[in-house]
Amino acid sequence: MVGGIQQGRGTFGKLIASDEMYGKATATLDNVNGVVTDARAGKGTIGKLLNDPTLYDQAKKAVENGNSIIADVRNGKGFAGQTGDGRRTVQ
Repeated sequence: MVGGIQQGRGTFGKLIASDEMYGKATATLDNVNGVVTDARAGKGTIGKLLNDPTLYDQAKKAVENGNSIIADVRNGKGFAGQTGDGRRTVQ
């Protein structure tokens, strides 16, 4: 197994033996580090969600409202709930 890795066989072997694959893996990790750094600094959508409690609370409330509406429709409540299962037709 170790011999195959040293000879560049398999995914891990290619990563270890190939300068190109090593370079790509390093570039990918650099990109991930950049995203994490930006998020910690409050940049971008993820950064704002992580650093702005008001935005997080608003997003959470929107999801809760959406879940409530879906539950009401599934339970036959409201116009959409009434029309979704054939109990009432749109005229």
